[in-house]
Amino acid sequence: MLGITGTDFLSFYDWNTFSVVWRIDVLPKAVYWSESGTFVIVALEDQFYLMRYNEEEALKALERGGVNDEGIEEAFQLLGNFKEEIINGKWITGDVFVFTNKGILNYLIGNKIINHALIDKKMFILGYIPQVNRIFLINKSLKITSYELLAQTLMFQWTVVNWNPDLSLIEDIPESHWKDEFYSKIAKFLESEGYPELAFDVTPDQEHKFELALTLNLIEKAYEISEKAADPKEKYWRVGDICLQSGDFDLA
Repeated sequence: MLGITGTDFLSFYDWNTFSVVWRIDVLPKAVYWSESGTFVIVALEDQFYLMRYNEEEALKALERGGVNDEGIEEAFQLLGNFKEEIINGKWITGDVFVFTNKGILNYLIGNKIINHALIDKKMFILGYIPQVNRIFLINKSLKITSYELLAQTLMFQWTVVNWNPDLSLIEDIPESHWKDEFYSKIAKFLESEGYPELAFDVTPDQEHKFELALTLNLIEKAYEISEKAADPKEKYWRVGDICLQSGDFDLA
């Protein structure tokens, strides 16, 4: 695939036929292809587009012939338009895109942006080494800094955003990370992606577990959590209100 920019457009051409595969009327600041060739990010000054390349559909259209200057409509699928600036970016393991902006190290997994760490504003990504679970950055003074980014976490989050969460991947995470803070983050991520049941099972945070129990209508679980709370009065009231509304007068 050959990419060419004009004064106000970006076009991708097939290497073999030199036919236009896709054209968009924007002037990109940068274009980032994933290693698999499945995803591409087109970065503008203050936003970026995430797209999926459908090679099979593109090849079918090229074989049929008659491709015009606008390209092949089925070749690319827009997955998201993000109002975020990309200062520097790089695709890493598992089709995860890591990028910096406004002093923040972020990563994009699926169509969800996750803020990972605060960094100096002028830092550039060197690369990611999954064997040591660290991403390396460098500043203009040639000072190299690394940040931990667990490959197992990325793999797990990838299964979640692709609607097939695999909790067994969490078991592969090193014991040194078996901390409440880590599992709380995993639980909040699961909840944000529409998996409150799994979040309830994972979270060690009793306040979060109580709220999830109410959301899932697990009233007896919510009551059990209330009994163990340091100040259970408010929780008892909330559980009681739900019981009265549902007609569970014994528990109320």
